[in-house]
Amino acid sequence: MSEYGVIKSDERPRCLVLFEESCRSDATKKSYRFELDKFLKWAGRDYEQVLFLEKTELTDLLVDYALFLKKRVSANSMPIYFAGIFKFFEMNDREFNKRKVRAFYGERVKRAGDRPIIDNEINDMIRVCQNQKQRALIYLFSSTGCRPQAIAELKMKHLEPIGEGCLSLKLYADSLHEMYSFLHENATIELKQYFEWREKQGEKINPESFVFVNSTALMYLTVKPMHSTSISSMFSDLMEKAGIKRTKVNTKNYDLSSTGGYRKRFNTIMKLNSNVSQAIGEMMMDHSNYLEKHYFKPTREQLFEEFEKVVPELVFDKAEKLKIENKNKDKHIERIESEKDVELKNMQDQINTIKELLKRKES
Repeated sequence: MSEYGVIKSDERPRCLVLFEESCRSDATKKSYRFELDKFLKWAGRDYEQVLFLEKTELTDLLVDYALFLKKRVSANSMPIYFAGIFKFFEMNDREFNKRKVRAFYGERVKRAGDRPIIDNEINDMIRVCQNQKQRALIYLFSSTGCRPQAIAELKMKHLEPIGEGCLSLKLYADSLHEMYSFLHENATIELKQYFEWREKQGEKINPESFVFVNSTALMYLTVKPMHSTSISSMFSDLMEKAGIKRTKVNTKNYDLSSTGGYRKRFNTIMKLNSNVSQAIGEMMMDHSNYLEKHYFKPTREQLFEEFEKVVPELVFDKAEKLKIENKNKDKHIERIESEKDVELKNMQDQINTIKELLKRKES
């Protein structure tokens, strides 16, 4: 039996097989299955029993569940809770009045997470971190602006070194949304320290290991990946401990989203830098229009070149920012001096050529 009192995944009935195999990615399958199991536990039925309900009975059951959730979650979140449930019935050819169920979602409210997180707030979160995993996650999100779902399914084989002490991350690997994101040097150091801590706990990390796992699982030698909801909850908890002021925009959500604030920060930094390609900035946010995703195919190295342009803004520690700025200034000076040396050499070559021609003319 699963945690919701229904059938185990290795004893799947055909109805569950059809549902899970229709999901496009493992992350979607896990999320949809999670919400479906919650619904079935509430209804007191298993996967097969609920399919025997008549159209009217099934619709009434879904309406009752919508009324139950309506008192507990935002109307904006209702489609997320019902997406997996609807898919299960649709994949098993069960009819119900979807329009009627949706009518009980409630009125949508102002969208939460309107503002990006700022550097001082990130530093405050770092100060209240209790372990290396929390630090590594903060550095990763501040460097990538990615979604929690992308990190939950990320494996060690999806990490590759690039540039000077940096890492590339292949997110949503083997899916239509496959994309590259990057960790600057400071974020890479924090992530590697997290891996070292796990190995000291006795974990044997291999290419198939997940990048982030449940810490408590290591004690029992049954390493499990960290769920996206756990990541969001951890960030919310750190924000509260850090005393970050967040204003409620409705009964459940805040103006500063737990992980969405990092995503808005990343997007804002990319868009405000006039030297960054607009198209590449959209790609690194996993935003793409129909034509670009088919015809615009920059290499991993080309993406990284654009990412490097915004690293000084992505780094949130003032001391580290200063180091990077000084390093970039030194590189700029070296490049100018190198260009001057080349120009002087070219001028000297031209003078030598003219001298040689004059000698020949005189002779």
